[in-house]
Amino acid sequence: MIKLINFTELTRQQIEEVFVWRNHPFIRENMINKEEIPFEKHLSFMQSLQGDNFRLYFYLQGHKGGVGVFDLVDITQTSAVFGCYKNPFLTERGIGSIIMEISLDYSFHTLGLETLTLEVYRTNTVAIRLYKKTGFVVYDETDTLLKMRLDHNV
Repeated sequence: MIKLINFTELTRQQIEEVFVWRNHPFIRENMINKEEIPFEKHLSFMQSLQGDNFRLYFYLQGHKGGVGVFDLVDITQTSAVFGCYKNPFLTERGIGSIIMEISLDYSFHTLGLETLTLEVYRTNTVAIRLYKKTGFVVYDETDTLLKMRLDHNV
């Protein structure tokens, strides 16, 4: 069973774990901000989420530890921009699908959203395959990015 923990409720150990994941080269290369993030900036970001109704970040806790992160930003009554990544140190297959299942359930059933959008680098073929498998479709593209959306059938 996977437990969702809001970033605003993380322990110091979990905060440090997310910091290590976010600065991992594989994760960084697939982020808009590819710079290594100093710990002080990471803490400041975590604190900025307190009381913010337009950004939600979740740590996914499995029985053996953290498995990943998902976030919803620019949240409105009906939509949000979605993002996720798995713990880069896990080698088990299927983690991405688990993260997607949990995050989509939360987005559509708990929050009642109707649409999720995301941007993904064309080079991130593993993520693109996962998003398409989950039902996301491309609605716009540039030389480097695909813009995808998923509409929930309400």
